[in-house]
Amino acid sequence: MTALVIPLSSPPSGNLPPNPDPQVQMMLMLTESFSKLNSVLGDKTGDSKNDWPKFSGDYKKFRGWYLSIMAQISIPPWSELYDDALNNIVSTTTNMSLNGKLYTKLLVSLEGQALQDVVS
Repeated sequence: MTALVIPLSSPPSGNLPPNPDPQVQMMLMLTESFSKLNSVLGDKTGDSKNDWPKFSGDYKKFRGWYLSIMAQISIPPWSELYDDALNNIVSTTTNMSLNGKLYTKLLVSLEGQALQDVVS
């Protein structure tokens, strides 16, 4: 089984000075993350009927959660991120919008210790 690897942060997409203050850079990344999260929470189309399964960090339940997420990604509108031939996620994508939505959907699906681990 191949692990689903998604970066925990990405550089802000705006134009930044060459060496921004670390606090300013952190605030810009947080603003972008909240913006992406807000776009997913506000999106009532697509899979709003089927909330994604929650994962609290119990390793015994990880496989079931992972398989549920992979099943979700294999259907529209997420199927662009899924490789049918390999039965896995694609290694690269140029659809940054969909990739950002996936990242925020995964964050929303975490709870408890799993969410605390990602936040820290």
